Amino acid sequence: MNLRGVLSKGGLTAILLVFFVAWLCSPVSAAPTEEIDQAISDGLAWLVSKQSPDGYFGQGYDYALAAKTSFAVLKLEEYAFENGYESPFDPGYKYAQNVTDGLNYIFSRAVLMDTNEDGTDDALFFGDHLVYETSIAMMAIGTSEAPDRTVPALGMPIDGWTYKKVEQYALNYLIYTQQANGGWGYHHGMMWSDNSNTGYAVLGLMYAQNKFGLAIPEAVINGINNWVDYIQCDDNGGSGYESPCNWVNILKTGNLLYEMAIVGDTADSARAKAAFSYIENHWYDANWDPGWMGPNWGGESWPDFQATYTMMKGFEAMDIKEINVSGTKIDWYDQVSTVIVNSQNTDGSWNYTSWGDELLSTEWALLTLEKTVEMPVIDVSVDIKPGSCPNPLNLKEKGVLPVAILGTAEFNVSDIDPMSLKMSREGVEGAVVPSIRWSYEDVATPFEGELCNCHDLKGDGYSDLTLKFDVQALVGTLELRKVAGTTVPLILTGNLKGEYGGTSIKGQDCIRVSNK
Repeated sequence: MNLRGVLSKGGLTAILLVFFVAWLCSPVSAAPTEEIDQAISDGLAWLVSKQSPDGYFGQGYDYALAAKTSFAVLKLEEYAFENGYESPFDPGYKYAQNVTDGLNYIFSRAVLMDTNEDGTDDALFFGDHLVYETSIAMMAIGTSEAPDRTVPALGMPIDGWTYKKVEQYALNYLIYTQQANGGWGYHHGMMWSDNSNTGYAVLGLMYAQNKFGLAIPEAVINGINNWVDYIQCDDNGGSGYESPCNWVNILKTGNLLYEMAIVGDTADSARAKAAFSYIENHWYDANWDPGWMGPNWGGESWPDFQATYTMMKGFEAMDIKEINVSGTKIDWYDQVSTVIVNSQNTDGSWNYTSWGDELLSTEWALLTLEKTVEMPVIDVSVDIKPGSCPNPLNLKEKGVLPVAILGTAEFNVSDIDPMSLKMSREGVEGAVVPSIRWSYEDVATPFEGELCNCHDLKGDGYSDLTLKFDVQALVGTLELRKVAGTTVPLILTGNLKGEYGGTSIKGQDCIRVSNK
């Protein structure tokens, strides 16, 4: 038989597709840890070879250089911490200069903006696709974990600003550009949202909050919750692009899961279960869209690396280790990491996909392999000295300081693990004070104004978690004598119980420190 005559291009692609699907559905041996580590090391070596003398990653004519550079910097920063360095700027860290040069390039792309049109700049953005690139830049800046480090003299309006100030102005841009339906589009002035831009915007929010302690307004979180309700397709549980059942795929459903986690959903919530089901139903789709593994319709035999990244962040945020595909439990990371490692090129890179060139694919692959994602934190309402206003604390005072985490119609305080709760103060690194006892009662109503303002409203019909802290333990451990005569915020952190996902929680309220 003349095979050349039988195997047309379409016929050959079909046969390859059959063999590839059969391989995917057969038991897969997970890539050993040492192979994953070697893939990461080789990938990083290739990545840094693509940095220009001007600090950016990619080619000078490339689109989205700020995003590509930010992803690379993010990965290099995380790699420093993973290898025991206290800072990615440590002179002993071999990629420290790459990080510095990359961040300086990012700062050089900053554009200030006056959102209130009152003659005073109050926000900034980066790059070409403004929401995308500003959000990814926020991830890189936050991961430096250096809020007080300053932008060097670059000939830019932000020269001399602290990294934290830059991050705050970028956060202001995201707050300004959130649409009425709770999502984000490409840039300010747009009147529509999509769940690709929104998927990156929420990452920017989390990095700003978790790394630099910047506050995300409750209205923004409420908007995200509304967006999740809107963009999830009721027919299949997946995420659409601009509208609920339009262009649904695993990539955007990974974004959807992360957004759910931000607003407090757990893996047991009905809409999260529906999203998991969508991914499970399309797990072995032999394509990039709606699946993730490939091969693509053009014959490309590698996965869609942006889909592996968005799926990873959703699973990690929901604390999902296994999924159920056609009655078989699968360790999703074992399978995803194996496919990624096996598709790496000999030079350390990964191939292009529909949504990125080799550089972006390599960045997404590396971030997936190391599960690089900032875990969502649920913002909770905290009231010090519930039902009173203001909140004085005398340095000589004995006894306890009452504090409450306030329940609402959307948040049940009994989901919190009381043993995990600790009080801290910004600027006193590593110092925390646990509560000495707790109980449940309705003592106060959430305050929706500015931090350090207050009201004296008492119960609202929802159970609150009331806590007691030893005053002198707070005074000593949190160094309150150093701030006598001032009003300072105290930060309460903890976690939900394990059965509710163990998600981190955080809230703040203020005290007026007195030594009289």
